[in-house]
Amino acid sequence: MEHDLTYTPVNDMEGKTIMCCENGHLVSPMPESCFPILISPEDGVYNSRDQRCINFVRSSFALNEDCNFGPVEQLNVVTHWLDGSMIIWFYGNHKA
Repeated sequence: MEHDLTYTPVNDMEGKTIMCCENGHLVSPMPESCFPILISPEDGVYNSRDQRCINFVRSSFALNEDCNFGPVEQLNVVTHWLDGSMIIWFYGNHKA
């Protein structure tokens, strides 16, 4: 799970972070890349904070082998999990 979420590029709006939730509530209009996590009003933890959603933006996607759009494939900027790239990158030894 960590490998799937670490260094996954997400969509942005002209270099700015996409916000699906603001002050704990859904924004309107909702950006297309949003997939917010909804929180039940009965939730024991978040209810006291008046939070009804958690910001979650869809990851960027890649074109298929023919450079056309088709079934979506997520991008991941970390390579195969056995090479330890996430460790090297974490310690600042990664060269872009």
